[in-house]
Amino acid sequence: MKAKVSIRGIKDEIDQIRRTYPKLKDDSAFVLWFLRAGMTQRVRSRMRGRDAKLPHASDILPRRA
Repeated sequence: MKAKVSIRGIKDEIDQIRRTYPKLKDDSAFVLWFLRAGMTQRVRSRMRGRDAKLPHASDILPRRA
C-alpha cells in the first residue's frame, strides 16, 4: 500500500532535515530527503522479498569531466 504524499508533507520533512543539519542549503536538504526516500523504498521492497539493490555512488553522483 502506498502512503499518501503531499507537497506540505515533503516540505515539512525537508524543514526537519534543515533543523537537524542547519548548515545545509535548501537544495542540499532536498537531495538528502530524496536519497532517504529512495533508500526507504528499496528497504521496503527488500522486506517484501523483492531484489532491491542499493545504488552505487557512481549511479547517483554526477560524473566528473
